[in-house]
Amino acid sequence: MNMYHVAGPNEYVAITGLGIKDMKLCKKAYILPLFQKCTHIYISPVTCAFRIEAKSVENLPFIMTTSSEMCPPADDKTMLLLYA
Repeated sequence: MNMYHVAGPNEYVAITGLGIKDMKLCKKAYILPLFQKCTHIYISPVTCAFRIEAKSVENLPFIMTTSSEMCPPADDKTMLLLYA
């Protein structure tokens, strides 16, 4: 049971419980062990790769590969609260 929590470079500490209305996001905080809970939220980007198999109008099969990178916006606190 650690009372002092520190987030890494790509994460935030989300705190809920006694004395906090909704949720609090911060980089470092003291936690009351019996009354508050905290979790670490990672904001590192995640890459998802997809392989799509389809047919064209002429019924010719083709394979299309694509990838997308997703991550929560780190500069907007309200969006981070929704992500948490």
